[in-house]
Amino acid sequence: MTIWAQIATGIVANLITGVLFKLRVIKVNRTRRGYQEIRIRGANQLKINQYLKDLFSRASSIDVVSNRLSWIQSDPTMADFILELAQEGKQFRFHLPADNDVARKIRAERQNVRVFISPIPDFLGEHPRFTLTDKNMPGSGYLAVGYSDNKDWLITEFNARDHTQTLAIARGYVESLELTGEEAI
Repeated sequence: MTIWAQIATGIVANLITGVLFKLRVIKVNRTRRGYQEIRIRGANQLKINQYLKDLFSRASSIDVVSNRLSWIQSDPTMADFILELAQEGKQFRFHLPADNDVARKIRAERQNVRVFISPIPDFLGEHPRFTLTDKNMPGSGYLAVGYSDNKDWLITEFNARDHTQTLAIARGYVESLELTGEEAI
């Protein structure tokens, strides 16, 4: 990777970190429109995955930035669900800092599932984690960012209509990961 690609990735990653910080502020300041906060009590992984299944079902393309895809590994039905949606024509792109067994399993079919190994920066032990849907369909995308408050799992979902700039930053970050990363085969 060239020095310019590393610099570009760093700049975009810093922008995403700023958005993630802002999300925590927005949680307190409910004067903004166009976002939905979902609280999953006790950080129940099955309930989190049910939310993701619903989100994936509503979209035609899904970009997932993740650290390990442990949420797929913890629920045996999740990989099958993703592959079933991919066979129906939904496009999945997963962005990870390193390849792993879960990524190899979901890309084995190779139909509408792509995995990119990208230089995702680690910010004080935190990797950016989010899902961006329908990134190439202006006005119809969603950005879902999940994080824990040490007892519950919180998901803030932004729509493209009211948060165009937030989704544009996420879209730029995902596109930079595709440009600077390598597709796992």
